[in-house]
Amino acid sequence: MSGPVDESDALEGWEALCREVGSPFHTAAFCSVIQRHWPGADQARHVVVNNGGICQAVVPGFLYGACPRLDYYRANVVPALAGEIIGSHALVGWLGGPIARHGAALIEALEIHLDLCRDNNAMSFLFGIDGRAHHLLQELAGIGYRLGRLQTNMVLDIHPDHAIDPVTRLKRKERAERRRVMRRADEAGLRLRIVTPSQAVPLAELIRSGVSPSNDQRDILPATFLRGVLQADLPGMEVLLAVTPNDEVAAIALNFRWRETYYLWLSGNRKDLAKPFYPSDFLYQHAIRRAANLGITEIQGGRSPYPIKLAYGFRGVPIMCAIHPLAAISQTAVDGWIAAQTARHLATYPEIGL
Repeated sequence: MSGPVDESDALEGWEALCREVGSPFHTAAFCSVIQRHWPGADQARHVVVNNGGICQAVVPGFLYGACPRLDYYRANVVPALAGEIIGSHALVGWLGGPIARHGAALIEALEIHLDLCRDNNAMSFLFGIDGRAHHLLQELAGIGYRLGRLQTNMVLDIHPDHAIDPVTRLKRKERAERRRVMRRADEAGLRLRIVTPSQAVPLAELIRSGVSPSNDQRDILPATFLRGVLQADLPGMEVLLAVTPNDEVAAIALNFRWRETYYLWLSGNRKDLAKPFYPSDFLYQHAIRRAANLGITEIQGGRSPYPIKLAYGFRGVPIMCAIHPLAAISQTAVDGWIAAQTARHLATYPEIGL
């Protein structure tokens, strides 16, 4: 199967594969929301490989047209990345790329994907691969992909004692500060509420304000897409709210529960309620405690090493990109863009240079 997600088809196999080896950003449901609600001229070019009635591999992909976020990446370094792109969709998550049960299925799916790229005179751009996926990265390099550091995923290892005290493993000074902040939030009467995504639709603008405080940059997370995400009640997604005694929502976090990982995806908070409620700290600590209570072993906090993530002990894991130039662009241009993007990222965030 290649092309758009068709709900009339039996896509349970795709979702089952994601539950085994993928992330919540790989699912057919997530791709469907992108197709329906992401503004622009993107055309689905997904590849699904089935064998014996069982889904063996998936390469989610889109032929990108007008996309402000991708346009930013194309041109944010010199040399700019020109040419048509069929890419995974980590522009709105942080992990994309292919998923497969075994190496043979992976290669078969990638061969089909690369044929689609050739048919569209496009390069293949896999926007987000966990830098710890060494076997996958080796496979991609072996078939001609050029690899480089795109961004950084902030990761926290979860231990059972986090269920009792979410800051127990921090250094003494930082631990005392985070406990003080949480005590202030508790004394102010802040409380946790967990709701379904569709119940949080009225809070969409609060989430968008957290992605970019500047109103002229809010289309980094388009309103139509975010409302579509919330209304879809995507697999694994839950919403954590920090609620004041007056029943005002001081902060919101869209998270995913997914196998052994808890993903902190999108969040926003009321700046005017930062004191005395400290809602961002409140939700970070409750997310850590919740992950531990669920038996989860890792929290992924997403791109950018914001100070609050570093304060809670998150460490940087590379997010890699993989680009196959095919005939759409020269290998020299691809290598130049990757080197410039990697250098730019590490210069912007020297504290997470690995």
